[in-house]
Amino acid sequence: MSDIRKISAEEFRACQRDPKHCVIDVRDRQEFAAESEAPVCWPVSEINAETLYEFVREHNLGPDKTVVLLCARGMRASQAAEKLRPLIPNPIVVVEGGHAALAEGKK
Repeated sequence: MSDIRKISAEEFRACQRDPKHCVIDVRDRQEFAAESEAPVCWPVSEINAETLYEFVREHNLGPDKTVVLLCARGMRASQAAEKLRPLIPNPIVVVEGGHAALAEGKK
């Protein structure tokens, strides 16, 4: 089972461009389409064992990549982490404060 770690907005900035990280926005598709700092959307409501295989294949998510979960404020990312933990061997991190913390850091 994977460990879940929380990271700050500053730590997110460092891993955002690292190819060893897979950054996923777990908000719904409308929120993602409006604006996101993640290149991929996988809504928390769609995360399950059935959708996992396709997601892993489509996004080349090898076991060596760290999964970085992002949402509006961190709650859905934490829920997604709990859903993913028994399904993947990858390290999982949640961006504390989500997009709100990232926006705060830009000010």
